[in-house]
Formats: sequence, C-alpha cells, structure tokens
Amino acid sequence: MSTVITGDDTILFSIIALESALRLEVKGMKMGRGRSAYSIVKDRYQLKGSKQRVLEQFNQIVNELRIERGLEPKELQAT
Repeated sequence: MSTVITGDDTILFSIIALESALRLEVKGMKMGRGRSAYSIVKDRYQLKGSKQRVLEQFNQIVNELRIERGLEPKELQAT
C-alpha cells in the first residue's frame, strides 16, 4: 500500500526533505550539483550563520510546522 502526498502536505514534505539534506551537508556530504541545501535555506528563510547554526534555526522552524500538523518534533542529535 502506498501513500499519496497531496495539498499542503507536499510543502511540508519538501521542507522536511530540505532539512534532511542540510543535516547531511553539516556532516560533510554533498547532495549533488547545483545549489546546496544550506544556500537554499539561508535565502528562503533569511537565516545567517554557519551550517550548524542555520540547521539549528531551521530545525526550530520545521518543528513548529510539525507541531501545527500534529506531528512529533524531531530534535537535533549531537554530532
């Protein structure tokens, strides 16, 4: 059985995917050619700082969205 993501859930899904990509970039991985998740997040959400600091700020934004949708917040793990 598969689940179809529709409506506003597609936006939340793309934001969570962007957060996951940024988590990997903080650990030193690259997602591919083109703009980095770090660059995209900084531009879209006007965040400033190092990759780790931007991830911390973005995690707070994403967790607020998760709580609004009735989902469990996901805390950052110490790296």
